[in-house]
Amino acid sequence: MRLLLMFAGLVSATCLPVLAPTKAHAQVSSAFLRQLGLEIAWRGQVQLPKFGRGLVSTHLWVNPKDATQHAVVELPERTIRISADTPDRKGQPIGLEEAKKRAVDYATRLAGKPDGIAAEEVTVPQVKLVAATSDGLLQCLDAETGKLLWSTACGTSIAPAYAAGVSDAGVSIVHGGTLYTCNWDTGKILHSKRLGNASSKFFAACANTGFVADVRGHIEACGLDFAFKNPFGYILNGHVVGKPVSLENGLYCALASDAGYVYVFAGGDQPSEWIRYESSSAISGCLGAGNNAFYAGNENGVISKITVDERLGRIMWEFHSGQATSSAPLVIGNTVYVASDVGNVSAIDDTTGFARWQSNESNVSQMIGESGNQVLGFTGAGELVAMEKDSGRLLGTANVGALAHAIQNQVTDRIYVVNQIGQVQCIRPTGEVFPKLVKPVKVSVTEQGAVGMGGAQPDPNATSPFDPAAGGATDPFGTGNGGGTDPFGGAGGSDPFGGAGGSDPFGGDAGGDPFGGGGDGSMADPFGGAGGSDPFGGTGN
Repeated sequence: MRLLLMFAGLVSATCLPVLAPTKAHAQVSSAFLRQLGLEIAWRGQVQLPKFGRGLVSTHLWVNPKDATQHAVVELPERTIRISADTPDRKGQPIGLEEAKKRAVDYATRLAGKPDGIAAEEVTVPQVKLVAATSDGLLQCLDAETGKLLWSTACGTSIAPAYAAGVSDAGVSIVHGGTLYTCNWDTGKILHSKRLGNASSKFFAACANTGFVADVRGHIEACGLDFAFKNPFGYILNGHVVGKPVSLENGLYCALASDAGYVYVFAGGDQPSEWIRYESSSAISGCLGAGNNAFYAGNENGVISKITVDERLGRIMWEFHSGQATSSAPLVIGNTVYVASDVGNVSAIDDTTGFARWQSNESNVSQMIGESGNQVLGFTGAGELVAMEKDSGRLLGTANVGALAHAIQNQVTDRIYVVNQIGQVQCIRPTGEVFPKLVKPVKVSVTEQGAVGMGGAQPDPNATSPFDPAAGGATDPFGTGNGGGTDPFGGAGGSDPFGGAGGSDPFGGDAGGDPFGGGGDGSMADPFGGAGGSDPFGGTGN
């Protein structure tokens, strides 16, 4: 018995050093976050398969119609928040008025001041985090609390499932050659459709339409909540690379091929190819989406913004970093963050296409979101990197170990981290109990911003150095402010090639053009026209 206990103690002592770091890896420390003005909002867990690739996709979904109301009282040292959906003794929501009453009563007890305390009404759209695994399991969490809302297994096939898609119609995933669509509220499977091609590699939801691509590059469109009268098919040039992206309004989705093309599809009752853009070199990674446009980076280091406002698309700007880009650009408001394959980060002004700042000290492989005054990303070694969003200055680095998935957030100010055993952390600015939604912006690119080269943007309001009103210097080619003579015409000098100032030897009113023209002393043009004969035909003499 004693020997058995000693053996058990030896096993425990041997296992503890192994289990402890495994359970804690890919978790950001509270001390590191405090230095950045951030805090942990919640910790949760998603179920991962025992075998396979684990997480294949994550999506954040905001539905303004699915909002909650809160009664909020701000005290000097804390914020009191009570939801109108809080259940009463009978399990029914208490309602907004009762929530306000409870919030005021609680604040009064804490502050000790019966007068002057009032509750404000705050409406917060619900944000949902959807995780899809390679065995076809869909899990939907409340992105603000970490609470599991529902979990649904779609199919029992041993074939791997690929990235899911989200739309107003529901959450959709292709598993084992069948397309499943689940209800947002309950997770119940609403529709299932057997696909013509079982070897699916790509899926994107667009409005109430799903686009599925197989390994050969064949596209098939499916109605998520209706049946098409006329089937839609399309053949890509090349094979699909990276992951699909959809615009925030759900009207368009896009994918890239290894032949250097970006394809944009429009959903609806009559799906169609909306844009086909050919890049200057191969595309090897993911696209970005936001502000009613798609963003593509290629192996030559060119980031292109393609707007969907026009039927065939329009290149709003091109940013030349000189470094290949495979990771998806992060679009937050009027800034596009791009991490190159060598780890440098560029923050691009989405209006002009010029760089706000560039950083070569972070070694970031994927940008994931903004939170407070920071923009954050991950390195290939699993380090969380924080940079000042206005300057790109490195603020700190935390080693969080092996990640299961880097969740890119373009809808709120939250940061999400998932490790290889399914533990989830939600990070937020300190004290920000309500999420700040990132709203898309409408940008119109000026002609100056048509092509960005990574430098500073020219100032359109700058004063000309030759402006007499500003005390400018003498313009050697002008007439004002003591200007000199322009040898090429104008009022100040003689232009040897014509004009009012001189004689043009090639024609005009003042000189002779050996190839014709109406000037005095003009010569005949041997190739036609009024002055000569064209040996190859034409109307000349």
